Amino acid sequence: MILVTGAAGKTGQLVIGALVKRQIPVKALVHKESQVDQLMASGAAEVLVGDMRSLDRMKQAFEGVRAVYHIPPNVSPYEFEIGSIVIEAARKAGIEHFIYHSVLHPQVEAMPHHWGKMRVEEEIFESGLPFTILQPAV
Repeated sequence: MILVTGAAGKTGQLVIGALVKRQIPVKALVHKESQVDQLMASGAAEVLVGDMRSLDRMKQAFEGVRAVYHIPPNVSPYEFEIGSIVIEAARKAGIEHFIYHSVLHPQVEAMPHHWGKMRVEEEIFESGLPFTILQPAV
């Protein structure tokens, strides 16, 4: 089972579609109850509603999960806080692989809203978790 956070967004839906196509079970985490039916229809085995800023909710989300594809909310002022919580929950759950959906060149000074992603990447490096960091461009 793979947990996909930020599952209701465009990227999350595409990731879920690709995993379901390969018959890999998916647990989706969304922020709003209104997003549940759409993701169940797309093939998610389970959909949870919750705030990624809640360590307790993230611990629940990681139950029965072997890997995570973490997609943080777009342009969130809580990027680092959320990343830290998700990483901590993943460590406590013994996740086998952590995939982080970052951004190309998060260190660029002209894009200060990307600096949170850079800080999350640094925390992933230090987490001890096996990881992949994706830095997609537009």
